[in-house]
Amino acid sequence: MPDSIPRSIATGEIRWHVDFIAGLARTLRPEVYVELGVHTAELFNRVIPFAGQAIGVDMDPEAGRYISDAANVRFFCGTTDSFLDEISSSGLKIDMLFVDADHSRASVLQDFRGYFPHVRPQGLILLHDSNPDKELIDPAWCGDGYLAVEELSRKADNYEMVTIPLSPGLTICRKRTRHLSWEEPDTDGMRPARWGVRDGSNAAPADTTAKPPGRMSAFVRGVRSLLG
Repeated sequence: MPDSIPRSIATGEIRWHVDFIAGLARTLRPEVYVELGVHTAELFNRVIPFAGQAIGVDMDPEAGRYISDAANVRFFCGTTDSFLDEISSSGLKIDMLFVDADHSRASVLQDFRGYFPHVRPQGLILLHDSNPDKELIDPAWCGDGYLAVEELSRKADNYEMVTIPLSPGLTICRKRTRHLSWEEPDTDGMRPARWGVRDGSNAAPADTTAKPPGRMSAFVRGVRSLLG
């Protein structure tokens, strides 16, 4: 553990991704949202109202105590590998995947490549801590997972990636073979993700957990205005 806590962590400035991803989920309404690395469920609980099914995966049993109780929620206590084994058997298809478990390069690559076949075409994979400040490149904080993003971005034949250049970084990956989402064909019998569906299949009530604007909210409000 480092001798001191980086200022951005101490002040909470690095938490901007919570508002960002919650806003994304509010707009897109994923049918199945999976979060690898729940921690204290700060983000997970914000996404619950907007997902048809929300599944949190964490090997720490304590993480489950932070998760809100709702009919569309499931907590899987185990490693990302063990949950991958389960969905490989069950056939679960994921619309939005947030990767925030082990922050090492090797683990991020393993999670991305392992879960990628289970993400629907036009689905999203969100990779956290992909643009950390120098002081955050430490196993205790962001690790070297950003190296995985560099490697993955060089071989993007059936997906595209963009990294938001604000520390600690968030990379958005869209799985696709076509640019226009409505041109995307079924892949191995898997239909593309259906975003913004409000026919009852993945509609959700209004977000009652929204928090007042904070220090980093100017950036988030700007992005939300673009999302509509």
